[in-house]
Amino acid sequence: MAEIQRVLLVRPLAGERWRSISSYAASLEDMLREAGIAVDTVAAPWFNPASMVEAARAGWARQPQLRLAREGVYDVVHLTDQALAHHAPRFSVRTPVLVTCHDLMPFTTPGYYEGRIERLVKCAFLRRSRAALKSADTVAAVSEFTRGELVRELGFTYQSIPLVPNVIRPAFRPTPRSHAEAALSAAGIALPSAPRILSVGNDRAYKNLPALFDAVARPGLSHASVVRVGPQLSGTALRRAVQGGVLRRTIQLRSLSDEQLALVYAACDVLVQPSLAEGFGIPVIEAMACGLPVVSSDGGALPEIVDGTGLIVPLGGHDFAGRMAAAIQRAIAGREPLGEARIARAYTFRPAVVEEALLAAYSLAVAAHRSPGAG
Repeated sequence: MAEIQRVLLVRPLAGERWRSISSYAASLEDMLREAGIAVDTVAAPWFNPASMVEAARAGWARQPQLRLAREGVYDVVHLTDQALAHHAPRFSVRTPVLVTCHDLMPFTTPGYYEGRIERLVKCAFLRRSRAALKSADTVAAVSEFTRGELVRELGFTYQSIPLVPNVIRPAFRPTPRSHAEAALSAAGIALPSAPRILSVGNDRAYKNLPALFDAVARPGLSHASVVRVGPQLSGTALRRAVQGGVLRRTIQLRSLSDEQLALVYAACDVLVQPSLAEGFGIPVIEAMACGLPVVSSDGGALPEIVDGTGLIVPLGGHDFAGRMAAAIQRAIAGREPLGEARIARAYTFRPAVVEEALLAAYSLAVAAHRSPGAG
């Protein structure tokens, strides 16, 4: 295995659209530093006009780390999201390049975008980065699901794609509910009455939030509240919450720290993830690490990540929302007692485990750079 001493992490420009990827990059930085590896970071635009204009205004191309990378100072340049893959040729002449692919769902998941026009425009911008994945020395996948997408959609060989999952961050751990509620109250965060159904993440179409609100509108959950952590509800999700009478039982939280979000997990009764697909599902491992029951769809990598420690509701078949409502009721009633198993599963994503996989992936990138075309 190649000795890795210095790494450049390329993360996306700041913004709520990139919150999960920015958190992923921060987790990698912390993990590598703990391993004694020198880490520099830069923020880069993805390939669309708004991002590139913002980057130009910020003078991103003048960052000294970019010059150092082109001079071969780093052992590896790590592009932390597939939408940044179009930057790979900038570095690959002198430095091995690894790209993390979280998913190819904009191209593979029907309903990923709200409408046809959005899909056409955004996929047009993403195609350049998707094609550029082939110019990286190594592409790592965060899940077996994503690994399969890379094989099917882009012709990678299964053996050439290392599996490097997301990292569970230290803040996410079990906390007594009473302590969590008191700490949130002291911080000025007021939660609705219990039972509390938690939803974490953005509200883009593939998250399937209308199905969540349809489920909570069912009579068996008329006593439950929804805690939403993420961008303000809009579009179809907002309309469905209003139509079902669920909006008045919903609280919206934004801009929480890891520590505050961990307390919210501890103070709720169940996390619900009804997504059409997920490349991984970070809220799922965060919830499991806090001991919170999880109810999810079978979209994408979710069954793989939950791995038998939560309730999985298949997307196919009649009345998905009704079946989701029944699973939520079961979790709230305490008939899903897998707390220790959930915590144990979440901790398979702890830094010590992921670090080993990441360093092995870096070594693959170094070997591929030294012997181009060997794979």
